[in-house]
Amino acid sequence: MAAFFIFIISLGFQAVQMIMQIGLLKISLKFCDRQTPDYSELYKNYRLFWRYLGASLLVGLVVLGGFILFIVPGIIWAIKYSQVNYLIVDRNYEVMAAFKKSGEMTAGSKWQLFVFFLVLGLVNFLGLLCLGVGLFATIPTSAVAMAFVYRQLFHHAQASPIPAVAAGSRPTPIMPGPGGIQI
Repeated sequence: MAAFFIFIISLGFQAVQMIMQIGLLKISLKFCDRQTPDYSELYKNYRLFWRYLGASLLVGLVVLGGFILFIVPGIIWAIKYSQVNYLIVDRNYEVMAAFKKSGEMTAGSKWQLFVFFLVLGLVNFLGLLCLGVGLFATIPTSAVAMAFVYRQLFHHAQASPIPAVAAGSRPTPIMPGPGGIQI
C-alpha cells in the first residue's frame, strides 16, 4: 500500500516537473524575443500538459526505435523531431502537426544541429566539471540557445517553404555557419 502512495506522489512530482518544463520553454522563448518573462510563466501554460506529455512520449519512442534499429537513425530522428515541444508550447500545434513541421524545419540542417547539440552537451559537461556549480550558468544558457535556434529555424521555414531537393544536389543549410544564415 505504501508503494502505491509513493508511486502516486512520484507521478504528481513528474507532472509538476513537466508543467515547469513547459514554462521554462516559454521563458526561454521570451528571452529570445527580448521580452521580460515573469515567474507565473512557469505554471500558467498547464493546459498544454497532455499534448506536451503525448509529444514527449512519442518523440522518446521514435528515438528509442531508431536507437534499437542502429544508433544512427536514433540520432537523426532525435534531431529531426527536436523542435516538436517548442512548436506545441510556442505555436499551440497539435502533436502530429508539430512532428511534420519539425521535420520541415530541420530539413537540410541536421549536421549543423548535430554539431550544435554536441557543443551544448560539451558546455554542460564543463559546467558539471566545475563541481556542478557551473550548471547554474550553462543550463539556462543552453535553454536560451536552443530557443534561439528554434526561432531561427521557424522563421526560415515560414519565409521559404522547403523546396524539393533534386537528386544529387545539397540543400542550403539554414543554421548559422559556413554557407548558412549569418546572424
